[in-house]
Amino acid sequence: MRAAEQQDVAIQEIKKRSNGQFSLMEASMYPVLGRLKEQGDVTMETVQKTPKSKRVYYHITEMGRNHLAQMKQIFADTVGIINTIIQA
Repeated sequence: MRAAEQQDVAIQEIKKRSNGQFSLMEASMYPVLGRLKEQGDVTMETVQKTPKSKRVYYHITEMGRNHLAQMKQIFADTVGIINTIIQA
């Protein structure tokens, strides 16, 4: 998600940056993006590319950045706890 925090990133770009290790299905992303928008973690911008084509861009908000930082800390704490258990 670090790349997505800094700039607009297409789903294909996320897969490329992860060397194919992380693959997103577009259909599964829209419900998540909808929830993030409702929570205020992202905003949505629709750009008309041609008369028949439009693109939707999602931008992380300051609240979204704060929420992401909290989730990263929870993840790091959980990994630490699991490593402690494994090493015991």
